[in-house]
Amino acid sequence: MDYLLISISALIPFICLWISKKISFLDIPDISIKSHSKAIPYVGGISAISLCLIFLLFVNFNIPVLIILLFSLTGTLDDKYGFTPYLRLIIE
Repeated sequence: MDYLLISISALIPFICLWISKKISFLDIPDISIKSHSKAIPYVGGISAISLCLIFLLFVNFNIPVLIILLFSLTGTLDDKYGFTPYLRLIIE
């Protein structure tokens, strides 16, 4: 079981990269704020959320994983929709 979870964990970022490109979940650069010139997929937050869900389903249900899941979900949604700092504070 451990080797299966390790293998899945190693593949998750690549799967999330593919999904992000397919559904256009991309960080479009804004010249005044961002330094990159091409659209970059949001992979980190989606990978963290996926790994937390896998961990919750197969390994153990505990509060620290739920907290990481909440922060990752909030950060990913903030990247896409641009929450105000006050809304992020209330959610987290």
